[in-house]
Amino acid sequence: MKKLFAAAAGIALLVSCAPPFDLAYSSAAVILSKMTKESQLGPLNNYSTGSYSSTPAFYPEKTASGVDASRGFYYMTDPGNSQEFLGFVQPDGLGGYSSFVSAPGSLYHQDPNYPAAVAVPVKAGDFTSLTSFDSTNPSNTALAVVQAVVATTSDTLIYGLSFSALGGYGTAPVAAIGVSVSPSAAATDTLYFLIRDSGGKFWEGLATMSSTGVIATSFAYVVPSPPETLDFLAAGAVRVLYYHDPTSGASYASFNAGGSWQCWKWWVDALGVFHETQLTGVVSRIDALLTTGELFSTQGGIGRVYDSNGNVAASFPMGNLQLAYEEYVSGTPRVFFSLPIVTGDKHVSFAVYSIATSQIDSLKY
Repeated sequence: MKKLFAAAAGIALLVSCAPPFDLAYSSAAVILSKMTKESQLGPLNNYSTGSYSSTPAFYPEKTASGVDASRGFYYMTDPGNSQEFLGFVQPDGLGGYSSFVSAPGSLYHQDPNYPAAVAVPVKAGDFTSLTSFDSTNPSNTALAVVQAVVATTSDTLIYGLSFSALGGYGTAPVAAIGVSVSPSAAATDTLYFLIRDSGGKFWEGLATMSSTGVIATSFAYVVPSPPETLDFLAAGAVRVLYYHDPTSGASYASFNAGGSWQCWKWWVDALGVFHETQLTGVVSRIDALLTTGELFSTQGGIGRVYDSNGNVAASFPMGNLQLAYEEYVSGTPRVFFSLPIVTGDKHVSFAVYSIATSQIDSLKY
């Protein structure tokens, strides 16, 4: 009971005027009791609810062999999503801190249908990859690997990937409209990207990414070789949430059209025939493709797990629990979450939780 009460108390701190009993927050405490608490970091003394977003996200540091949950990155925006803030947290609290309005591959995004940005730690070291696209200038031509380390006051661009410089991806200029990082048991990460050329054709590529950036010799096409038409994507679409499953060979695009979320799946069968289908059962934003082949959504504070055909496998309340990423630990994939705990209006701490990916469906009740 003490464990359950403590989890509920931590979530309640996020709502200054919460009623004595709130079903959503109390239910979220139940799922926390099923997870492993990895660490708690902070408080960060320079946080202000009036200056920054009320739900900052924390990403534990990845290493070449797993995850170090005792340190990592926090990411937040100002209330209008016009400026991003990236910081590094170590065991004794606040580490490096940076803020920026725009930089190659790390641009603020003002479309409310999408997360302002997706920050993914890079194996290994004090680096993070920021993948976000600017809706006010949707060139989507670059991805950045940014460094935020202890005792620094500004971000350092370690590597800027220009998609237009890749070559071989159709008629120039080309732009990426979707990027994702796939968890790996190796010492490096695999980056997948969906590119559209100026002729309207789509190309899927992959590359290996380390703490020094994308390894130039690792670029390859996602099998089968492009180009693809992908007629279900609206002409002029500048951003989708894109994922590729290297096990099944299927790819997915999650996007907002007319105020509603759609999810499409495409693949090539053993005879080389291209197939595409809308997963009509998926009506929420997809935030991750898990190594189980399942799709995971956290939209609206509800965790929804869909199988590869779009059927709901599990649903559970998350409160303000934030998805960090999925990563291998000792050869086993685990899903990591962070819980921002705001005390007063000046301090925020982060509790880190994880669960084996194979057990995520057990969070339903």
